[in-house]
Amino acid sequence: FTSRTSARFVIYPAVLLVFLASLCLTAKSSGIVGILSSVARTMLAPWFKVTFGDNIVGDVVTSLVKPLQDVSGMACYFAATHPHTERELRHFADEG
Repeated sequence: FTSRTSARFVIYPAVLLVFLASLCLTAKSSGIVGILSSVARTMLAPWFKVTFGDNIVGDVVTSLVKPLQDVSGMACYFAATHPHTERELRHFADEG
């Protein structure tokens, strides 16, 4: 870590990913199939009857849109060198 970075920006996402991965690995297959079925019914709502649980799943999915837009920026942040070099900053300013 350098003076421009903080451990919490690395540790928190890493712990969160490990926790989510452990949940996925320990979940029963019937639970995963149920969640995927609910997501499918939510996406195909005009043709299927939507239950209260499907409504909650749809609400969660729509709430995840904004955070998921930041995933590509997060991947680039973790893949880049820190602190950024002058050349990298100029390239970003020129190319976006």
